[in-house]
Amino acid sequence: QQELEHPRVINFLGDIHIHGDLSTGFSIRAIGNVQIDGVMEGCSVEAGENIIVSSGVQGQGHAVLHAQRSIYAKYLEQCMICAQESVQADCIINCSIYCNGTVKARTGRGTIIGGTICAAQEVSAVTIGSKAERPTLVMLGGQPCEDAERAQIMEEIQSIERELTRLERLPKEPIREQKQSKLRLNQCVAKLKLEKIDKELEGKMAAYLEHDVCRLVCGTVYPGTTITIDHSSMRITQEEHNCDIGYQDGFVCHLQR
Repeated sequence: QQELEHPRVINFLGDIHIHGDLSTGFSIRAIGNVQIDGVMEGCSVEAGENIIVSSGVQGQGHAVLHAQRSIYAKYLEQCMICAQESVQADCIINCSIYCNGTVKARTGRGTIIGGTICAAQEVSAVTIGSKAERPTLVMLGGQPCEDAERAQIMEEIQSIERELTRLERLPKEPIREQKQSKLRLNQCVAKLKLEKIDKELEGKMAAYLEHDVCRLVCGTVYPGTTITIDHSSMRITQEEHNCDIGYQDGFVCHLQR
């Protein structure tokens, strides 16, 4: 393990344990686990195994957490999450979560309010949505982590193409050609990444058809919540209790317990 205080960019071939808060602006990457004893703010954290944030994440729209296994936090607020196995927190507010396993908010308040929750298997919470009918989107099935990465790469490619078009309109100068050369290289790398992800997704197409594992289990669901599985959606229009929602006969519906 390594104790960290001042560096703002840390790459480490092992576990990282931060004894305190992680302030805005840090970038952390570890092959093993990342444990933060305090509060995490607008930072980027990537772990080859698990991420544990004891006092929660106040992302302010800038925090990004990426774990090859699971993410555990006291609460998650305004952050982007990507985890291969599971995401667990007492409270999830206005987050974008992509998980190839399960997302759970069953301890403490056990609430999911606002944002988009994409899980390949199950989303489980005490309460989803709010009395104020804050829009909360739950998407089940597929390979959310790969889909999110693909969307990010597509956005990068489009941005490069726009910049190349802009440069073409400028006078022909050495500095312009240098920028174009660098952008074309980045474009080539991004397209190779896209091809790799598409091949991986093609090999996992069977997972898209396993709708039986897709579930939303919740004590209370408020209006403003939408549940989507495959191409079918259910919009909650009134407060509902003891919900077990899944996929049956081509539609999202309440399942019999």
